[in-house]
Amino acid sequence: MRLSTPVANAVKQHLLQKIRFSGPITVSEYMKTCLYQPDHGFYSRNPLGRHGHFITSPEISSLFGEMLGIWAARQWESMGCPVPVSYVELGPGRGLMCGDILNTFLKVTDLKLKDLDIKLVEISKALRKLQKERLTSVFKKHADDLSVEWCDNILSCAVKSPFLLFANEFFDALPVHIYKRITTRWLEVLVDVDRNDKFLFINSPGSTASLPLIPDIFHQSNHLELSYESGIILMHLAKMLNDNRGSCLIIDYGHDDVASSNDSFRAFRSHKQVDPLNDPGDCDLTADVNFAYFRHILNSEKDVSVDIYGLVEQGDFLMQLNIHQRLKDALAACPSQDKARQVFDAFKSITSPTHMGSKFKVFGVQSKSLGEPPGFQTESEEVN
Repeated sequence: MRLSTPVANAVKQHLLQKIRFSGPITVSEYMKTCLYQPDHGFYSRNPLGRHGHFITSPEISSLFGEMLGIWAARQWESMGCPVPVSYVELGPGRGLMCGDILNTFLKVTDLKLKDLDIKLVEISKALRKLQKERLTSVFKKHADDLSVEWCDNILSCAVKSPFLLFANEFFDALPVHIYKRITTRWLEVLVDVDRNDKFLFINSPGSTASLPLIPDIFHQSNHLELSYESGIILMHLAKMLNDNRGSCLIIDYGHDDVASSNDSFRAFRSHKQVDPLNDPGDCDLTADVNFAYFRHILNSEKDVSVDIYGLVEQGDFLMQLNIHQRLKDALAACPSQDKARQVFDAFKSITSPTHMGSKFKVFGVQSKSLGEPPGFQTESEEVN
């Protein structure tokens, strides 16, 4: 039998008191408390890596970040090679992808480290420390030229120069509201507790504050998961792209189907899927990114205009960036067959349709008139 940690118990007690005194809460509030409560929330610690609760593409293979570094270089050229240029990342984890992207970016361009204005959006003090250590290690020979600013959220992040923004497995961890269509009307799924202090899902007895916010495009769905916090961030990114030249790359698991009725709200602990209502604060909560909602938000903004690309599968995206050639170079540099096997297996994990290659999707948003970014050519375009 596994016992909850004292930290997780603090989150649970907070939720129990909240529900007892105020009534059932939205899934969004439950998720936000579990993940982001200061000092006690799941992301206040270091949940990443092979010994954490989940593992991301940059943790598996440095090839992932290196290819994104090449993508960044091409986008920088399409923006006219501006100096300085800002590198922005939402949820940088332990800083592995950031280090790989920037290291490659500088290698394939004539930019210097001092030309980069690095902005990292991260709320976890523990992860900020790891990110700083990682970047200091990667650029130890030029530590004096390393300029990094950490922000609690993108809305408070002052980006004044042309920018490249990356978000890998960031939006799936933002709180979602969950709705179910009962006959002809939507009801919101709420979190309540029973007499034994066990959390359970219930349907709202009537309307809630967020129900009127559901866009009409989802009228064919019977189960809907929407992150309004993601919508706020998307609107802000669109404004940034209008105010300055920029390109954003969002990589996450999700879908682009307005009729989708999949229930994707789930929890992970030690790389295993668990009940999202058990041990709040002690497991990662996540939901598939609704890219159809992203597209709707960006197309609905009257005051801004951006170009949207995708969805494409992560494996296809990396193949179009010629990751095969980079793999050959990496294998040739391996000191042993065992190391070569590790490199190849990691490559398969991030590109194969049976692994992360098809599960993860790539979505691009950029300023107008920059031209199509690499990696987004569709199958029909390839045939033509």
